Amino acid sequence: MAKFKPGESGNPDGRPKGTPNRTTAQIKNLLNEFVSQNLDDIQEQYNKLDASEKLQFFEKVLRYVLPRQSSMAVDARLEDNREMDLSSMSTEELIQRAKAVSEIEKLHEERPDLAGMTTEELEELANKKKDD
Repeated sequence: MAKFKPGESGNPDGRPKGTPNRTTAQIKNLLNEFVSQNLDDIQEQYNKLDASEKLQFFEKVLRYVLPRQSSMAVDARLEDNREMDLSSMSTEELIQRAKAVSEIEKLHEERPDLAGMTTEELEELANKKKDD
């Protein structure tokens, strides 16, 4: 007789996010060992490549080393539905704006009664709370 009914699991929460399955971890370990044991040969073969082949090599290898980059579209609008030009803002201004939005989201979670307030009113309230 089966331990679990069809569609049920002994671990309903599943494997924690980011935890590789056993096979993936084993393959990564084997590849790591292989590369470590063959560094001299890999370097020798790399040295034989011409410039364009070296660039192709790095393009392929970096996919496995660096996190994948993606573009992000942002639709920023002001209270009166005008678009906000984020491209003209400095990095510091963007960081400050993101922090303000984060504080506003925290306020909404703590106090749902603030839902009708404008962004400016919420920012003012968030700044007061931060100063306290």
